[in-house]
Amino acid sequence: MHKCLIDEPPTGIMLVNLGSPEAPTAQAIARFLRVFLSDPRVVPLPRWLWVPILHGKVLRQRPKQLAPLYNSIWQERGSPLLVSSEDLQNGLQSWAQETGNNWVVELAMTYGQQSIADALRRLAKQKVRQIVVLPLYPQYSTSTTAAVFDQLKNAPASCVLRPVHDYHDHPAYISALGQHIHNYWSTHGRADKLLLSYHGLPISMHKQCPSYYQQCLRTSELLRAELELEATQFSVCFQSRAGRRPWLQPYTDDVIKQCLKQGHRHVQIACPGFASDCLETLEEVDAGYRDMFLQLGGERWDYIPALNAEKGHVHALSQVIQTCLDLP
Repeated sequence: MHKCLIDEPPTGIMLVNLGSPEAPTAQAIARFLRVFLSDPRVVPLPRWLWVPILHGKVLRQRPKQLAPLYNSIWQERGSPLLVSSEDLQNGLQSWAQETGNNWVVELAMTYGQQSIADALRRLAKQKVRQIVVLPLYPQYSTSTTAAVFDQLKNAPASCVLRPVHDYHDHPAYISALGQHIHNYWSTHGRADKLLLSYHGLPISMHKQCPSYYQQCLRTSELLRAELELEATQFSVCFQSRAGRRPWLQPYTDDVIKQCLKQGHRHVQIACPGFASDCLETLEEVDAGYRDMFLQLGGERWDYIPALNAEKGHVHALSQVIQTCLDLP
């Protein structure tokens, strides 16, 4: 462990998550989507084609559709993603202080409030010598991780940037996931089928960046080994597809139907690509897929929460950061 020296400049640590609306209202959601969906990394269509669709149909209809969904998961402190990310930031800062690491931990969001530019300015005021940029996406994707790196152009010239591209197979991350699921099993029991569901990508984006799919499979295989599961006891699938274009398969809803055909009436699902619970995990997976599973004849559906801000996650990220700092 690296102990801080009295006059040693601090090391900046910037955790970055996606962001969320300021409130669960159609107006706030529209403001967030306007920025989020304007990023070519997220929607890689020609601007002349996409911008009229975004401002014509999407921003008129989608915010009203999403408002009740956000309302259903909203917490007193804000969106679950924001709350979890703030707690993770505080947990990592406390860990650094307890272990003598001279770190200044900041939280930034790619879209919406708490911008990356603001976090960079705060770190610059702390006179940091280097900044570890850790997007909270274990598997690298151009639509998430690369979108973070696009915004690093305003970093202080005096700072060395150390970007973490992914940590999908880091032993500490796999260990944290495995222990987290074991802890869940010890409290809630264990189903005979575990689904590992990741956010999907259109095939067109997958062809440009095949590493995301490969890393999802790698994470899943390492986790299967960590949990000592047989190949028949788990399945990998992909959620959140939209539109008519083909996306990464197998689709989560298709895998759920297949589980029922195979006689699995108790299914558990985890989302190892999400550091924090958010609309996709809490509403789509834990609510939407649960309803579908039960309506089709399933008896028990268990969503295993994301790592969020638990101690195991804090420790895992601290090791990911330390690995980055130890690189030449």
